[in-house]
Amino acid sequence: MKQVGPILVLTLAFGVCLGMLMQHDLKLERARAERAKLSRALKLERVVDGDTVYIRYFPKEPIQGKLRLLRINTPERGCKGYKEATNALKGLLEGKKLSVKYEVKGVQVTGGYGRLLVYLYAGKLNVNVEMVRLGWSMFYTKYGEGRLAEDFKRAEAEARKARRGLWK
Repeated sequence: MKQVGPILVLTLAFGVCLGMLMQHDLKLERARAERAKLSRALKLERVVDGDTVYIRYFPKEPIQGKLRLLRINTPERGCKGYKEATNALKGLLEGKKLSVKYEVKGVQVTGGYGRLLVYLYAGKLNVNVEMVRLGWSMFYTKYGEGRLAEDFKRAEAEARKARRGLWK
């Protein structure tokens, strides 16, 4: 009987540890599934111009939102390069898996026209930086340089050197 006690205690302790590990794995799997569901739920509605898009997001009820791409400023309607910049953005986004990141992780900021200020990603590609690399915007620093300043500086230097987009 004395030997059964320690074995029983070890068996119970092992069972408790195993249960805790399984519960932790289940929580991780649920979090992964939620992230995957959210990324699938972001849908491009339309491209307004080279730095603004409408998206639809489906958490439970559809939400439509207007996004303003951070650190870029493309030509406005009626200006040289407007159509090209708009088409370039469409080409980068249409049919792609889209996601957003904020300047400060988890902190949503809205700009002057009620647009959510974001870094927009098509897969792993930072679309904001790519629009600068393609030459349809300079690195726009009116409101600061932000956390990706070096990426934007390199992209602009590359576009200028290759005489792309507005740098032709």
